[in-house]
Amino acid sequence: EINSAQTLFNKLQYYFAIDAFSYFDGKKEAPLVVMLDGYEVFVNRLERGDKAIGDDLWLREEGSLLMSIPNTIWVIAGREKLEWDKDILPQDQTHLIGNLSEMDASDFFKQSGVDDEELIRGLYSLTSGTPVYMDLCVKQYKNLKAQNIGYMPCLTDFGKNTEEIAVRFLRDMTIMEQGIMHLLSCMPNTWNDYYVTELAKKLC
Repeated sequence: EINSAQTLFNKLQYYFAIDAFSYFDGKKEAPLVVMLDGYEVFVNRLERGDKAIGDDLWLREEGSLLMSIPNTIWVIAGREKLEWDKDILPQDQTHLIGNLSEMDASDFFKQSGVDDEELIRGLYSLTSGTPVYMDLCVKQYKNLKAQNIGYMPCLTDFGKNTEEIAVRFLRDMTIMEQGIMHLLSCMPNTWNDYYVTELAKKLC
């Protein structure tokens, strides 16, 4: 019987396993892709000490869920390299993602609607190909175009460094959007009814 949020949290792995296995019931050929983002939450020893050491054994130990579910591709993203047994995670299946090359960044900007070659070169120099800053630049570009019909944004609109990219992006938000961003930036890792209610008040 589930009588508390903590009880449910402790059983999440169990219910996930039931759902994953039932997915193949009667359709065993259908593929399944599981995307697990924020893997470091399981092993954040800096915040939780030794308690975190065994939190991911259900996923990576021999006979674990990862090794048991058939026809499944696991995509596990995290801020640190996974240090798993080589039989479970061969090294050639680990990919460290860095900044985009100038060619890839240029393609990204063009596909996102930025068509000024000089501006694209400037944005790459400003962001060094870091995806999060590139994404902010694209959003800022679209904001400027929407707010000023016929205006062609230039590099100075985005700031002199990555810190100014974020500052200018936030500055050009509406008052309501800024309020929501401030609230979200203070949110803890776990949502509850209080935070949902507070967010709803900002939106209404």
